[in-house]
Amino acid sequence: MSKFVRDSQLRNLAVDGYSADEKFAELQAGDVATHGNLLAASPRYLAFVGTSNGSSAICALDVNEPGKYHGLNQSSCQQGGIYDLAFAPHGVDLLASGAGNGSVALWRASGTGRDVTLDAATTLGATNGARAHAVRWHPSAEAVLAVGRNAPSLEIWDANAESEPLVTIETGGKVLDAAWSPTGSFVASLVDDKSIKLFDPRQQGSSPTAAVEKAHLGPRALGRIVNGGASGHNDLEHMLYSTGFSMTRDRELAVWDARKLDTCLSRQKVASGGTGVLIPVMSPDLRILFVIGKGETSVRAYEATSAKPFMHSLSQTTNSSEPFMGVAALPPAACDIMGCEVNRLFKLSSSSIEPIRVEVPRRKKSFFHEELFPDAADLGAAAMTASEWWSEGKAVAQPMVPVRDMRASLGLGRERVLDERSDFAAVGAILAAEEASREEEEEEAQKAAKQDAEQASKASTSYEATELDKRMSRQRGYVPKFKFAKGTQAKRERTVYNLTVGPQPALAVGARRFAVPWHGGGGPVFVGDLETALGKIEKPERVPVLNGHTRPVFCVDLSPTDPEDRMLATGSDDCHIRVWRLPEDVAADPSEASSEDLAAHQSSVRHTVFHPSVANILASGSQDATVRVWDVNKASCVRVAHTGDEMITSIAWNYPGSLLASMDRANALRVTDPRAPDQDASPLSTKAHAGAKPCFVTWLGDSPYILSSGCARMGFREFSVWDARKTGEAPLNTTKVGQGATALEPLLVEDNGVVILTGRGENTFHVYEIETLTRAVVKPEHCGSSPLKPHQCQEFLARGDPTTAVALAPRRVCDLGGAEWARVLRLTPNSLEPVSFTIPRASDLASYFADDIYPDARTGEAASTDTEAWLAGQNFDPVLSSLNTSGAKTFSSRDPEEAHASLKRAQANTHRFKQQKAEEDARQKAQDDVFKRMQFMAVQHEAYNPNLSSGKAAVPQAIARSLGVAVDEEHIDTGDVEDDEWDD
Repeated sequence: MSKFVRDSQLRNLAVDGYSADEKFAELQAGDVATHGNLLAASPRYLAFVGTSNGSSAICALDVNEPGKYHGLNQSSCQQGGIYDLAFAPHGVDLLASGAGNGSVALWRASGTGRDVTLDAATTLGATNGARAHAVRWHPSAEAVLAVGRNAPSLEIWDANAESEPLVTIETGGKVLDAAWSPTGSFVASLVDDKSIKLFDPRQQGSSPTAAVEKAHLGPRALGRIVNGGASGHNDLEHMLYSTGFSMTRDRELAVWDARKLDTCLSRQKVASGGTGVLIPVMSPDLRILFVIGKGETSVRAYEATSAKPFMHSLSQTTNSSEPFMGVAALPPAACDIMGCEVNRLFKLSSSSIEPIRVEVPRRKKSFFHEELFPDAADLGAAAMTASEWWSEGKAVAQPMVPVRDMRASLGLGRERVLDERSDFAAVGAILAAEEASREEEEEEAQKAAKQDAEQASKASTSYEATELDKRMSRQRGYVPKFKFAKGTQAKRERTVYNLTVGPQPALAVGARRFAVPWHGGGGPVFVGDLETALGKIEKPERVPVLNGHTRPVFCVDLSPTDPEDRMLATGSDDCHIRVWRLPEDVAADPSEASSEDLAAHQSSVRHTVFHPSVANILASGSQDATVRVWDVNKASCVRVAHTGDEMITSIAWNYPGSLLASMDRANALRVTDPRAPDQDASPLSTKAHAGAKPCFVTWLGDSPYILSSGCARMGFREFSVWDARKTGEAPLNTTKVGQGATALEPLLVEDNGVVILTGRGENTFHVYEIETLTRAVVKPEHCGSSPLKPHQCQEFLARGDPTTAVALAPRRVCDLGGAEWARVLRLTPNSLEPVSFTIPRASDLASYFADDIYPDARTGEAASTDTEAWLAGQNFDPVLSSLNTSGAKTFSSRDPEEAHASLKRAQANTHRFKQQKAEEDARQKAQDDVFKRMQFMAVQHEAYNPNLSSGKAAVPQAIARSLGVAVDEEHIDTGDVEDDEWDD
């Protein structure tokens, strides 16, 4: 068999991903256009390029602390973005980063677990300001690194003397990548003219010691280069591996010998059709070369040799659908050596870092397999200092040390190694001791959990997470309470249909009434009752409407400070605003409604919004590019909050009504104090969203943060969270929500920090929970340091006609017993449909008031009617009251022991249901088997019964019928003799 199978211990190499629990999730990786390393790994830390305020930042993680992350410590002292990262090969904590402004920063990582931080140690100056995208550490000299820039030069730096580089080598082209030899005697550079040049930095002059002009013949100057590295084999230290493109635009991998660079030893086509750069990652100890395509999902592994064919393909594995943005390799000394893990790759995607396990399978994993882990280059102290290498001309490789000794010296732990000759009694004793230790730990954990539960039972108004909850939450990250929110459309008898809405649909909803523009001459508005107007409107052309405008109405709004919904504002294309005082039964005689005419705008009024807590204050936005504030009692404009050059597309009051946020047609976001006569007119963002479609804006509850919804380029819809206190800065975060024809309109449930987004002309409702915005009593302890990150919940798809307008009903009308946390009214071309959003609740919780989702809510009453006091600068918070009007026991005061017993009952019911289902399936299967046997016996009887005139074709015919195969009854040859066949 050895004649056909190559003799190699790596031929069964397995490349497989870890479980989902082992990955680093919910990250925000920076999408930087570079062929450098966006991810770096040391035996203890991971570093990747993230995003901070729209620019690049560096985030560090503990290799041994996977899980979901939010609120990472981000470090940045460079400008122009981060284009390359590299950990020093000596030690575990020194990191170098290259930036777009040409600077190279050195960082020190410290801390463990979730408390890893980066401290800037040194910043190397930029000699020519060109982007630094290739930072490569010397493999054996301390603090020496080569820096490749977007310029025709390669710099060699001594990090301890950051004033200027040791030498600047002229390469004749922009450096794409660089690689040191194991002793540092030469550095190889891959240049954008597709040439490979070798330089000895210690020789005077910039002439290369060896060069090949066209390493790759393709038209694209895109590639990487890596050295074979120092190992105990000593046969790959002169090998160079480069990636690039062939003449047919296929990506290829080439092998070179630095001693005779004029001849390529081998070329291998890697894949056709790919466009991303191929990243080679070398593991010199086992001579494994990994090749990963940026933007792809596969990992290709090769065994490198010093004889033909120089590369042997080992595997090609796809671990997940997320494409590679970057890759880094963990040294074998930090891998699971007792599990035969010879390497571990880390895959950087847009929102996670996934570990990839590289293993050589072995049957016995209780023993240390020395053949898989030869001596490796020491990761501790460097073999020589920078002055020894530079001034004295010393050239030595890193010493080779045993892997287990290296783990102990780096503080990575020492594995217990069993000799193969050890008796099984000793092995059994060790395993028994481990089992006893695990049982003791579990018993201690149970005691701690019980003590935490007893302490929690003593509290009456708050919930304290147990230590077990805290550990689980740190592992899983933030779990949205409304993740499984369910949307339900009301039945037909609870909807209003047969409407004839006007040409510019708009909707206002209160606790009792709703208002919509109506079809007809001028600008009629129909006001209906949410209880009595349900069902079909018999004669829509004869319904009583409000008539006060001469042109179509664009916007309507009911006052949130009027519990009876008797104050309505309408804005029209006739440049006028009318504020209506509605009678008790407006549907019976709308002529009894009185109105005030507010006229000051010079163009169409597009938005009217009442003050959230002070009565008789109204804000309006117009096509004349102004935002005005009105005193309804005086029917006068008291302030012009903003004057610009573009029409206003959205306005919103903050929680107490002290600030106004506005968005104009150029997507400029502004925050103004409507009571200040002179204020800075500079926008919070001159271009909140890059798309051309109109945007929406809303405040995130009682906080200084704003949510804007719009479109990016190419029609991608998105929403961003802004800090209103920081003018001119990038948003805190931006979330993409697919593509569509219009921007998504946000509806904020301020009590729970949940935003519901939907677009006009669509039927999909997207639900996102924003961390730390909830005002509920029961609050997870682990969400205190959240960066207001949105978490997607279950979306809802409505049936029927497309949506033309939406509005959120007041919280006090929700069905508290049914766990309804939001009610949205959806306007279509001919109907008004309520959509109820609920969360699942156990039946035994029906008797409790859910204070975890129902904090104190607005009563609908005005906090003040003194408009003059508000205009003078006094603020009034909205009037809040508890929704627990019946005095029921609250969910937060529930006895933890009772909750535990309820959980046990639920688990028992689930187990009983599964058992009953399994028994039912078993009975059904037994019944089906009996019928099959009976059918088979019937077929046999028909086939072999001599009293049945079926002829010789009966057997195949019966079998065919039993198998359900069609039989041609007319052309069956039965073997019988027909009358005309008789021969007298």
